[in-house]
Amino acid sequence: MSTFKSKSQNLSVEQISRNLNAAGIPPEFGEDNSRLLVKAWRTLAKGQPLTNSDIELISDEVGIAYEKADEFLRQVTERGSDDNIIGLMGLSLNQEWAHRVNIKGKSLRTWCAWDTLFLPAMLDASVVVESESPVSGVTVRLIVTPEGVESSTPEGAVVSIATI
Repeated sequence: MSTFKSKSQNLSVEQISRNLNAAGIPPEFGEDNSRLLVKAWRTLAKGQPLTNSDIELISDEVGIAYEKADEFLRQVTERGSDDNIIGLMGLSLNQEWAHRVNIKGKSLRTWCAWDTLFLPAMLDASVVVESESPVSGVTVRLIVTPEGVESSTPEGAVVSIATI
């Protein structure tokens, strides 16, 4: 079992997950919106913005009315000036975000460090992550697979998250 250490306690991954769920992270989307999210993430990971036509195709594939899919996605996306989706629940084409990810040769970004750890499972892909430590300025490099962190440089790198 993996554990994360804090100054006052060792928490299992399961306990951290329970604490985050109790705080509403991630929100409960239901089966339909969860399928929509995964399909939209995987489409965005190809490196192009999602257009209304893309959303129509995705919503048809997952069996959701376009209007319902569009309403939900407007709550969880980053949009370009043309209203196309350029970011979705942590994964982004917007190069201004700090955390760089390489997914199957495509250079994208994530909204926060935490996103780099769960997105490989959602994308069913290995991801190379690079980000500068906000404390030391050192570049942290990870290879994250759907199963977990495969390697990290520097050794012993950590991600902090409040679990109160």
